[in-house]
Amino acid sequence: MERRCGFLGYDASSEHHPVWARGGLVLGQCPKPLVSAQSFALLVAYSWWRRSGSMLDPQIRAKSVDAFQLIDQLRQTSHAEHAERDRAGKD
Repeated sequence: MERRCGFLGYDASSEHHPVWARGGLVLGQCPKPLVSAQSFALLVAYSWWRRSGSMLDPQIRAKSVDAFQLIDQLRQTSHAEHAERDRAGKD
């Protein structure tokens, strides 16, 4: 049986069943292979940047800083969505 990994989107008319869903996005294939070595390196650098107090080092490339800010925005949005779901579930 094929795992169907890779991000190709989800076609509801397809014979494949959804294997991953989050935030209104449904995939008929596993999204894990989407994380490239470069993406992983940026996530590790982001983690270091957050632990260091989000201070800007002159040696950090502007492209990395842009990525850090985007990851930070996505993280904050995700936390807000989880908090909203938690509040809705308690009512």
